Amino acid sequence: MFGSTTIAPTSTPTTTDLRRTNLSAVLRLLHEGGPQRRADLTDTTGLNRSTVLSVVDELSELGLATETTPVSDGTRGRPSAVVSANSDGVVAIGVEVAVDRARIAVIGLGGAMHRSIDIDVNPAKAGPSETARAIGEASVGVLAGRPTVIGVGIAVHGMVDHQGQLTVGPNLGWSSLDLGDAASEWQPADVPTFFGNDAALGARGEYRRGVRRERTQLFYLSAERGIGGAAITDGASQLGISGFAGEVGHMVVDRGGRRCACGSLGCWETEIGESALLRKSGRRTNNRAGAAGVLSAAREGDRRALTAVADVAGWLGFGLGNIANITDPEMIICGGYLADVLALDRPTIEKEMTAVRVPRGLPGPDVVPSALGADAALVGAAELAFEHLLADPARTGDDRPKSHREAGAA
Repeated sequence: MFGSTTIAPTSTPTTTDLRRTNLSAVLRLLHEGGPQRRADLTDTTGLNRSTVLSVVDELSELGLATETTPVSDGTRGRPSAVVSANSDGVVAIGVEVAVDRARIAVIGLGGAMHRSIDIDVNPAKAGPSETARAIGEASVGVLAGRPTVIGVGIAVHGMVDHQGQLTVGPNLGWSSLDLGDAASEWQPADVPTFFGNDAALGARGEYRRGVRRERTQLFYLSAERGIGGAAITDGASQLGISGFAGEVGHMVVDRGGRRCACGSLGCWETEIGESALLRKSGRRTNNRAGAAGVLSAAREGDRRALTAVADVAGWLGFGLGNIANITDPEMIICGGYLADVLALDRPTIEKEMTAVRVPRGLPGPDVVPSALGADAALVGAAELAFEHLLADPARTGDDRPKSHREAGAA
C-alpha cells in the first residue's frame, strides 16, 4: 500500500439542517421558476404534502412567499393553492457602474424589475467618491415604498477580485479600490453588499433570466467601450483563482496592433470595442451615441458604416472561434452593441469562427444575442444579492453578514 485514507464519519443532519434545506429548495423554485401550485412543489421537491404545507407556511410567515386562494379548474378534488415569491415585499438593489454612466434598479424576489433609472454621473470623469454620492442620492428615490431590501449587488466595469478589490478598471481609470469602502458611502440599507465584474454578472443574469433555456455551458460576451467575458458551467461562474477569468477583451490578437487602454498592444478590444467601430467608420464622436449612429447608418445601407461593421464582425468571429476552442460552450451570448453586429453581419462572424474552429467539421456553439440587453449586469447583480437569502431563508437580518464579495455560484 502507498498510504492510507481515513474517512471521517459524516454527521447526521439535524432538524434545523433539514428545515433550512427545505426552505431553501422551495424558495429557490419560486424565485427561479415562478408561481407554483402546492401540488407541483410536492412533486418537484420530493417532499411530502405536509412538509410542503409547513414550509410554505413558514415562508409566508417570513414574508418571503404568498398564497392565492385556490380556484377550481373543473376537475375532481380540492384545487391546489398557488404559491408565489413575495416580489413586492422583498427586493434587491442592482447597480451597474460603467465608464460613462451608472444605473440602479429595484428587482423583486422572483425576478420582476420594479424600477430602473440612469444616474446623472460619468464615473470615469467623476471618480469613485462622486459616483458613490450620485448613486446614494438616486437610491433614496428608487427605494421609496420598498420596506424590505435583502441586499445590494454592484456590477463594475473592471477587474474585481474575490476580496472585492477593483484591481484595475482600464476604461474607468480606477485602480486599487476597495469596493466595500466605496459602497459604504451610499449603501441604502444595512444589508449585505455584493460585488462583481459586469461581464460575470451579465452572464449570471442571462443564465437566470435570459437565454439559458436549459443550457449548462455558456459564455457571455459584454461589449461597450471595453470588452469582457464570463463562462458558466453547470450553474457555476468560472472566475479563476483571482477572480479575473474572462478578460477576453485583453486577449492579444495582433501584436503589432493598436495601443489598448490596459497598456498592451493589439488587444481584441481595440478591434471590436465601440471605439474601434467608430474609428473604422471614420467618426470622431467616441461615445455610445456615436456607436449607435454607425449601427443605424449600417441598417440604412451606408457603405462606410457597413464596411466598419463587417471589419468588426470579422474580428469578432476570429475571437469567438478561439473562445470556442478554449471553453467549448453550448452557447455564446453576445451582449452590448455586439448583439447588433451579430444581427447585421452574422455570415462574416460565422465564416471567421469556422476558419479557426478546431476540430474541423464539428458543429460549433450557438451564437445568440443577449435576451436582457442593457439590463443583463443589473439583473445579475440583483441575483447575486438574492443568493444568500435563497441559501438560508430563515436567517434573520441581524444574523446576516454585513458585506460579501462575488462568489462562484450562478
